[in-house]
Amino acid sequence: MKKSKLRNPSLKIQNNLIGAMDKKIKEKNKGGRPTIYTVELGNKICNAIKNSVRGLDYICETNSDFPHPSTIREWIFSNKYPQFSEHYRESKKFQTDCMADEILEVAYNAKPHSRNGSVDKAKLQVGALQWIASHLKPKKWGDKVSDEDEKEERRQMTEEEIADKLNSVLDKAIKRKSGEK
Repeated sequence: MKKSKLRNPSLKIQNNLIGAMDKKIKEKNKGGRPTIYTVELGNKICNAIKNSVRGLDYICETNSDFPHPSTIREWIFSNKYPQFSEHYRESKKFQTDCMADEILEVAYNAKPHSRNGSVDKAKLQVGALQWIASHLKPKKWGDKVSDEDEKEERRQMTEEEIADKLNSVLDKAIKRKSGEK
């Protein structure tokens, strides 16, 4: 059968619109796996993070119902699920408190005189946990700077900046004056 040409302009416009909509739908849905995200799964992931000192890769590896870590990172950073992103950030903050508890456990369980190097291992574990905690929650676990040290540093920086600025202004004034003569 021969395809007849559309004589009605409104039908032609409708067909063009339908074609354009189909194209947009296909562009929007580029395929791939459908997401498995649910609020319940998000809560499980965040609870696992809160109660562990281990990283996301390990947590996903040991929980078979969790997706690949890259999928979770995509959920967090794409802001597709803003509630999950916020819950994840709060869980990571809480995780630093678990790290502090783990530091105490490692320190107290290390054997003082052993041939297998448990003290060196304990120092390494404590150092790693301290570093992570100080970077995840610096106000609570980071290196503390006393107010006096901070004020002194600020005052010295300000004086240096003033001196640099004055020298710069004086150099410009001297150049202008010599250029005018």
